[in-house]
Amino acid sequence: MELSKRPPCWNSSIQCIYVHNKKGYVIICGTVTTLIILWFVTSSSMQPSRSISSTKLHSVKNKPIHVMTIMRGLKVINRTLVMLKSMLYYEGRLQKSRIKCNLNTTLLLQCQEDLQSTSNRIDLHFLVDDEAGGAIQRLISHWRLDNVNVRTYRMDKYLEQFRHVPNRHVAGVTPLLKLVTPTILPVGVEKVSLTS
Repeated sequence: MELSKRPPCWNSSIQCIYVHNKKGYVIICGTVTTLIILWFVTSSSMQPSRSISSTKLHSVKNKPIHVMTIMRGLKVINRTLVMLKSMLYYEGRLQKSRIKCNLNTTLLLQCQEDLQSTSNRIDLHFLVDDEAGGAIQRLISHWRLDNVNVRTYRMDKYLEQFRHVPNRHVAGVTPLLKLVTPTILPVGVEKVSLTS
């Protein structure tokens, strides 16, 4: 599967990717964040070329997918939930045919028996404040997703590092937390998709 560049879609906030596979072109449109997550998920599960050894193939196939997002306040939770549901649905972990697994059911997604087996574990890393931390934990605890780990990190101790940085950004110093992502995540994380 190869990605080819084409002109953006008509709406400036929506971008399109034209994906070429054996059957032809597929157009995937969405927000930039959603497209980055979809590309990250598909690139980690793509079939490698024949020159890669089977041991290397096995090690790539079983690597977890790490996704990190910074959430400050309750407004960000809705965008994060849409991104997570899109990613899980695209990967085949949710079945739309069953009413209790429908993406419109925002609170309780109890469809573990319908999950397809996936080779890659998803590790979700949330850097949260007190308000968003409690809400996201309550929501995700009801989902009962298989092969998905959720970790939350409190942003308070990391914000102290940027206390003296002059900043006129609307969001304050929160966007600067992206700079300390390597110190926040566990040591074994090699690659992460950082969304905001």
